[in-house]
Amino acid sequence: MNAKRRKSLKEIFEQISELKNQLENLREEEEQYTETMPENLWGSERYEKSQEHINDMGEAEDSLDSAISLIESIVDV
Repeated sequence: MNAKRRKSLKEIFEQISELKNQLENLREEEEQYTETMPENLWGSERYEKSQEHINDMGEAEDSLDSAISLIESIVDV
């Protein structure tokens, strides 16, 4: 791989890593929101949607982790 493509991949690696961190922060905020919901809302549609969003964000984080690992295997970052 030439230097130009290697540099581009490193930039993509950094961008994906930053996006993963932002997503992780949002997931943690949503978890905090769910944890502090009044007890009478547990099991409500709002609560269930929040849990679903937390799970989906976790899956997205896993996908970004996979992308990061693949790029690392191509380029020493």
